[in-house]
Amino acid sequence: MASSASLLAFSALTWKDSLVASGNWDLAVRNVRWAADHLLACAAKDDEFVAQVGDHFIEDSFWGPPENQATKRPVFVIKKSFRDGADVLSQAVAALTGAGLLLRLPGEYQDEDTSLEFLDKAQALWDEWASTLESVWQAPEGNNTVVSRTHSDDKAWAAAWLCKKAKVLGSAGASAVCDDAADRWAQVRLGEGYMTTDNYHAAALLLLLDTGAGSTADSATYTASLREHFLHRWAGNSDSVQACDCDVPSSSGLCSIDGTYVVQDGGPGVSQFTANMAFVALAAAHLDGSDTKETRGWQCWARGQVNWLLGANGASQAYVTGLGGISYFQSDVRIPTSPRHRGSACKDGVCAAPGEPNPNTLPGALLGGPERVAAFEDSRDAGPPTFVSIEYNAGFAAALMVGGRGLSAIEQMLAAKGASWSVYCTAGERGPVS
Repeated sequence: MASSASLLAFSALTWKDSLVASGNWDLAVRNVRWAADHLLACAAKDDEFVAQVGDHFIEDSFWGPPENQATKRPVFVIKKSFRDGADVLSQAVAALTGAGLLLRLPGEYQDEDTSLEFLDKAQALWDEWASTLESVWQAPEGNNTVVSRTHSDDKAWAAAWLCKKAKVLGSAGASAVCDDAADRWAQVRLGEGYMTTDNYHAAALLLLLDTGAGSTADSATYTASLREHFLHRWAGNSDSVQACDCDVPSSSGLCSIDGTYVVQDGGPGVSQFTANMAFVALAAAHLDGSDTKETRGWQCWARGQVNWLLGANGASQAYVTGLGGISYFQSDVRIPTSPRHRGSACKDGVCAAPGEPNPNTLPGALLGGPERVAAFEDSRDAGPPTFVSIEYNAGFAAALMVGGRGLSAIEQMLAAKGASWSVYCTAGERGPVS
């Protein structure tokens, strides 16, 4: 929850004007605040933090609306004396900081008192606990609902958020706070070239680049790491590295990269990898600020990935629910109606029978995605392909939020010039639609 909320907060703050113009600002702030309220409650005690509510095995044994679940829901707590939980607490710091900054801004949910409460709690968690931890948290008895194997990425993400807060508030010690964020990144050792809650390095790089933490040389390092470790592997580059082919059956129609078994071999949430990297590509192009063949390549690759998930693929199969209510959405695309989601599968005390669509429409949920051989069955019983999660949706929603030089902004620019995406994507540096 914390990682999803902090990613949405980053997108909302960075592209506020686009959200306001589209009428979605208040919705974004409300959703992030909802998560922050929960995290604040998790930190009610100075020496304890609630890391997880509910037993994974018990939760899966109940099928019905969550509000009707009367079974035991144990609480898993991190204790300060145990010296673990760097990943969980750092993500909480990031989310509370992001929410606090959002609530300072004009809108329906502007609330300066709550903003200060979130920001103060985040700072206290960092200063008194999270910043010195060197171990991840593991739920007992293999009960983890989210895998987390590293903490340096989470701590760099949290430190970058505190840098952003210091700069936004004009704090006297902003330079030292941002230098600390840069120093923490210098300690990071990059692993797999993708982004998930288990691997937040790309998000941390984007926020560090956005804040300008550290020196000019540090910013150059952030940019180089984004290009070489992430974007060149997925979107290719203007020279010799080719973008992954989204029409190759062995990659399930979604991009994958050599050596990244968790992407290539499928499993829960395959589509989230591509959605997350589409966000990274769009955000990187925006923060780069230039209009080059390379940055256009990132944007065009991201557009292809988002469109693929929305049904622009050989099977005309969308992997996002609730699109049927959009009047201009293409009618020949199959829209999933049976996500594995208890709330939408049951209505008025009755759950849909096997083979029947969910009685409640779940709007805008990104599904786990196709299997390795591109097979997909729109069934609640199909397993990971129809799973839904806020973790899946965070990167997808963040990608759609990107303004400035994001997809919607480019669409509007091309329409005004009477140009097409194909012209934009094939034009050279500073081509005819610049």
